[in-house]
Formats: sequence, structure tokens, C-alpha cells
Amino acid sequence: MAGGQYDSSLTRVQPFFGALIASDPFGTSWLSKLLAATPKGAAVLGDLLDDPGTLLSPITSLNDKGGLGCFEYPVPPPRDLLAWFVEHPGELVWPKRQGFSAETRRLRRALIDDDPAGSRQEMQEHARTLVATWPRGTREWWRSEGTTMLDCALITDRLVVTIEGKRTEPLSPATDWYPKRSQLVRNLEAAKQLAHGRRWASLLISETPVIEGTDSHLDAGLPHSAPHLHAADRAQLHAAYLGNLSGNWPAMQLASTLARCPGPPTKRARETSESRHGWDTIPSRSAARLNAVMTMTCMPFMDISSVLWASGS
Repeated sequence: MAGGQYDSSLTRVQPFFGALIASDPFGTSWLSKLLAATPKGAAVLGDLLDDPGTLLSPITSLNDKGGLGCFEYPVPPPRDLLAWFVEHPGELVWPKRQGFSAETRRLRRALIDDDPAGSRQEMQEHARTLVATWPRGTREWWRSEGTTMLDCALITDRLVVTIEGKRTEPLSPATDWYPKRSQLVRNLEAAKQLAHGRRWASLLISETPVIEGTDSHLDAGLPHSAPHLHAADRAQLHAAYLGNLSGNWPAMQLASTLARCPGPPTKRARETSESRHGWDTIPSRSAARLNAVMTMTCMPFMDISSVLWASGS
């Protein structure tokens, strides 16, 4: 859930990647190094690790909310998963928070609880038609997974990487209606959804190792997290996982690989970026300001300011 001083997206992911993008909006000086620092970067990406492409303009430009396009990136739920929920309503559970209308409650009660008796079949037939034809981004009674807001999506002309950031907390379920569905698996599916012919992968970043971020835990949970997929498709998701970047040694490795990143953009680089991205805020994002952001948000495991501008400003 977004908001508050313990929101990892706001206090960890956005300052970290915001600093990197401010130093180089194209990502040419840091993206390859960042991917190489991940536990499985070389195994997952192969030759693409050396040249993952340049970040697309909408990702590094400001959106209508005033933030970078890569943050809180929306991805609708897979349509085949929504259909699976309709066909297996007995797998769904009522969430603790129930802020929906009386009509939605009535329709869901018929689908999930067959209340009144015999009403489930009618609701399933109705929901099948809606799942197949209605936009997935709408808030409707038959949707048991909402739109995912990715902590960060790095999209180039060659690669899509979805990123989940955590402090020390465990991963959350992707949907309250089906708690077996892992947030990590949802992010992997989101990367695949966004790929459109490009390579794709997903990364988990945390201060301490996350038990759900281990390969063994992911492998054991995939059948439950992605019940709508065949075994081969689940294996494809697992094969795209870059691992859990966490703890002191990955942080030191990351600092080492990023140590040669350039300082704040030159005037020519800023003009080029402004022309490409329409982002006229880059000149004001000085090293001093970003250093203050890093200090304020307390990122002990990744001191980005000392890494990015080690060569001076």
C-alpha cells in the first residue's frame, strides 16, 4: 500500500532509481551494471546484459501526476486469470476489508458462496461474458484481481524489467481475494505482459533477504500463484527471475559496479534529454539535492549519492 514513511516504493525505490535516471535518463551508463549486479542477471539475460538498450522516453519523463513514468506503473490483470477465478469461485476468499457496494456484495455472494442456492451457475455465465469483453482496467464485481501498480518498470527498446522494492517486510499477496497469488509472480507476469516481443525479467530488491524471494520458494509457489498457466508457462516465469538483491554484499557489489557512472548531466546531455523527453527538471536535480533525498529517506544499504557522483559534480 502506498503512502507513509515505511512505503518502500516511496522511500527506497523512487529515490534510488530517480537518482540513476537523473544522472543518465538513457540508462546507458548504469542499466547494464545494475543488471549485472543482480544474483541471476548473467544467467537470465545472457548477451543482452552487455547491451540492454536505452530507456524509453515515457519511462523517464514526468507523468501527469508529477512523477517519473517508471514509478507506480499500472498493469491490468491477465484476462485468463480473471477467467480462472470465475471458473473456480471456491478458491476465492472474502477479504477483511470490504468497501464495495451492496450490489457488488450480492453478486459476489452468488458467485463465491452460491447464495442463494443455485445462483452460482447464473453468475458464472454472466461473468464469463464480461471477462471476455470488458476492459480489464474497470472496477467490476467479477474482477478478483485489480490493476497492479508496479514499484518500478524499466523499459528499453530491447528489454522490460519490473521491480519490487521491500525494506524487511515479506511480500504481500497480489490480491486479497486469492491470497495464494504471490506479488513476485504477479510482477513476473506483468513483465511478460509489457514485453511485446522484447526480452523480459523481474527483480526483487530488499534490505534483508526475503524468504519468498528464494528460487525454491518461488518454484514451490508457482502452481498456486499462477493456476491459470500451464507448467511450461510457469517455468518461463521462473526463468525470467533476476533474484533478490539484498544485504551488505550485493550492496557493495552494486556500489562497485556503479562507481564509474558519470556525474550530473552536462549541459549538452541535459539539452539532449530535454529535447527527447520534454523533461526540463533535470538541471535542478543537483547532486546536493539528491544527496539530501537519500539522507532523508535513510537508505543504509545503498548510498547512491556517494556512488553516482564519486567523480565530483
